[in-house]
Amino acid sequence: MKILVVRFSSIGDIVLTSPVVRCIHQQIPNAEIHFITKKSFESIVATNPFIHKTWAIEKSIDELIPQLKGEKFDFLVDLHTNIRTKNLIRKLGVPHASFPKLNIEKWLLVNFKKPMKTNVHVVERYFKAVEKLHVVNDNLPCDFFFQTADEIDVASLGVESKKFVAFAIGAQFATKRMPISKMIEVVK
Repeated sequence: MKILVVRFSSIGDIVLTSPVVRCIHQQIPNAEIHFITKKSFESIVATNPFIHKTWAIEKSIDELIPQLKGEKFDFLVDLHTNIRTKNLIRKLGVPHASFPKLNIEKWLLVNFKKPMKTNVHVVERYFKAVEKLHVVNDNLPCDFFFQTADEIDVASLGVESKKFVAFAIGAQFATKRMPISKMIEVVK
């Protein structure tokens, strides 16, 4: 089975797709997994051993439609759910499923501080897009695979332990940024 997973951006959201990719790989024998994203985020998935091929767009999905059609995908997993993915689905004409994005609930939360009706983590919602494939969450953490060029010799840092906790503090939008006081609390 050849599967195309779609998540165009951004870094954190792409990392959050990794359990879905891993579970597809582990639960569908001989699945060939392709992943499409924006060129600027391709390196995040390029070293994932569960992904057989990455596709990257510069500006538009139209850049890749002929090549993607040639792949003859059996299923498309839409983990972005926007107008571009709907366009991609229409142009490829393959069976697909999308995750519940909850745009209206998120908008009400951000603009009116109205609590969301559901408290389901986005990773769990991503798994809704693979229910038709009978893929279930293994409840293991997200994966992130470094390129060899990005590896650091921890001994050169004067650190003995090879166990680290990554704490990503960036966010493109102010509404997604963690306040400094909360960062300090988490680190402590």
